[in-house]
Amino acid sequence: MADGIGIELAPGEEVLWRGRPRAGFRWGLPQIASLIVGVPTSLSGLWMLAGALTPEPDLFLMLPALVASGFGGAALLAGFWYEPRRRAGTRYVLTDRRGVVIRNGPFGGPRVVSRAIRADQPLDLVEHGDGLGTVWFHKEQVRRSGEPGFRTLFIGFELIEDAGKVYMILQGLRDRAERAGD
Repeated sequence: MADGIGIELAPGEEVLWRGRPRAGFRWGLPQIASLIVGVPTSLSGLWMLAGALTPEPDLFLMLPALVASGFGGAALLAGFWYEPRRRAGTRYVLTDRRGVVIRNGPFGGPRVVSRAIRADQPLDLVEHGDGLGTVWFHKEQVRRSGEPGFRTLFIGFELIEDAGKVYMILQGLRDRAERAGD
């Protein structure tokens, strides 16, 4: 691993930028979705559990109560525990040839996604406010798991502080790849 950045550099490859997404709690779609799903499901499971735990317990009602409250708790954990930890274990590296996303999630070892900077791939800057932005530099179609068809997977640097600077670097790399006929 070159200089502790988490990837092997090819001969002549140069690191142009390194970064991380902003860590800490942030209200976003995962948190809102986990609240919408997790709170009602947990409360209904606890309500059923309270009804099942009477002096004459209803065991038939206890199993769905445990399943519902467990599912609701898992939904809440996904938004408020897993998502921030996944973001905290993410690193980004931009070289003169490729963009790399390295994720060390709460479960399992590092997962490295490396994509070449090419002229035929879209480049998009999304400003989030508070000085944060996301830069998407690769898009691919991946098969849906368990369902027919495909979905679009965007790869990029999410919730970074210097998104405008990274976007300009990527634009220059894309222009260079276009001139080279890549």
